[in-house]
Amino acid sequence: MECQININNLVPLNNCPDDSELVLFLNVQGQPNLTAVRTWAQVKSCLGGSTPPISGVVGGTGLPQAGETTYTDNRIANLGASNDGFVSFTLAGSIYVNQGSNASFTYNSVGEITLLFGTFPADVDFSISLNQ
Repeated sequence: MECQININNLVPLNNCPDDSELVLFLNVQGQPNLTAVRTWAQVKSCLGGSTPPISGVVGGTGLPQAGETTYTDNRIANLGASNDGFVSFTLAGSIYVNQGSNASFTYNSVGEITLLFGTFPADVDFSISLNQ
């Protein structure tokens, strides 16, 4: 039986679920119907070792600088080591990747990103996860 719940009618959560409550994941590759369910305790254990991303506005301290094509930061050294070298970041709400036909930058393990097209624009949001 197919579930027919309109997500627009769901009440927002105001606090964290109990450890035994279930979390539904959608669009999970390799899973039947592209869905998976985990307990909140399982989700928390996956997040437990995570490190906050580097994020802010281009031009800020420790962030890419406007007009530059390269961003170097030792905090991003060795990203992608457990992910076949795949690295991604967001810039002005768009996702940039370093592999495949949509590659938009190169990355080397010393922590250097070089844009393939254009420069970092001024005053836009930048974010890169340190958990990749």
